[in-house]
Amino acid sequence: MADVAAPDEAAPAIACTLDATSLEQRKGLLWEILGKAAERVELADGYRFSFAGDAVTLDELTHVVGLERKCCPFLRFVLTIEPAGGPLRLQLSGAEGTKDFLASLLAG
Repeated sequence: MADVAAPDEAAPAIACTLDATSLEQRKGLLWEILGKAAERVELADGYRFSFAGDAVTLDELTHVVGLERKCCPFLRFVLTIEPAGGPLRLQLSGAEGTKDFLASLLAG
């Protein structure tokens, strides 16, 4: 059975836990990977990126999601893997303020 947060449990703050140097390095990795997106769609609460369905890109996406889960616990990740080598989609979203945080990272 999945853990469900209690209604009165506070949501994580919209902030990255990396220090300034590590954050700049991570931005570089994010730009490198997200820059490969064939499409970026703005959502009400974040962004969705579409990628080619190759194994290398899938490995890169799962790697970056694993890293980001550790330093940005407020992010919601949805990775869609279409059948038969179809496109990959990564959605990054979260509570109010998440989209602005992501926009600041994507702006450089």
